[in-house]
Amino acid sequence: MIEKVIHYKRVGLIKRTFISLLDIFFLIFLTLTLSLISLGTYVSSSSFQNDNESLISLKNESNLFIDNEEILVKLENDDSLTINEKSEALEVAITKFYKFTNETINTSSDYLKEYETRKLNAKENEVNLFIKVEDEIIRSENNIKDSVYLDFYKEEYLGYALPTLYSLPLYTSITQKIVLINLSLISFSLLISGLIIYLVFPLIFKRDHATLSMKIFKVGLINSNGVSLSTKEFIFRFLFIYVIEFILGILSLFIIPLISYSYMILSKKESPLHDALINIMMVDKNSNKIYLNKSEYLKEVKSLLVK
Repeated sequence: MIEKVIHYKRVGLIKRTFISLLDIFFLIFLTLTLSLISLGTYVSSSSFQNDNESLISLKNESNLFIDNEEILVKLENDDSLTINEKSEALEVAITKFYKFTNETINTSSDYLKEYETRKLNAKENEVNLFIKVEDEIIRSENNIKDSVYLDFYKEEYLGYALPTLYSLPLYTSITQKIVLINLSLISFSLLISGLIIYLVFPLIFKRDHATLSMKIFKVGLINSNGVSLSTKEFIFRFLFIYVIEFILGILSLFIIPLISYSYMILSKKESPLHDALINIMMVDKNSNKIYLNKSEYLKEVKSLLVK
């Protein structure tokens, strides 16, 4: 075996850990970069613009928003209005919203009726805020402060009206589509980043099949013959790690990667389980260079003998 003649130095646990952490850092950085590029492209696309305009239009039609800004925020920032005027404006907006919802959305719920029920049940110090007179709900005449009514409408706006708007089928279908596309772009960016860092980059360097962090720490991979992995051997290693430790690792709630890392800590070889199973070793290149194949090694040995 050539590896016994060359005497490669194994990479220790601490260095392996730093290499893994640095690879993860590069993975996160590249994923963020690709995600920002892809998400920026999507946001500027006509598809997103159309969906966003539909959301803005729905918000403004709901009477809960004015120019895509919550009416409550506008009222709170308007110092020219009295507390009573603010509460009356909120009451009009909320009532129009529930009427709009009942008239335009096909649903079994009667949002306006539910709102009226909440009004009749609202109390301040056991005194009803509203009373019903000839099928009309009006404010009580019990000298209740205007601020109490404003607080009621704020709670209704934030606790019931807005959540109702955001749960409407048209609104949720658009937002779910946007979220799904965003998640897909981020997932795709992660996949591409992983392929670049763990597959494409190491394939460029056929002598050691090193990732960028392995290059920094000057380590490489060798097979059981003590020479560089062939392309097939490296791809097999990549697929083995991807299927066994990544996919099955996620399905097993990361139990498999934990077992692999524990094996690396406890074994004398200080190799993760995947490398131990397929007889691949990570070695330090400072002691000896990694030969592409057995022929290259023998050729160099012969040249040394001639000298």
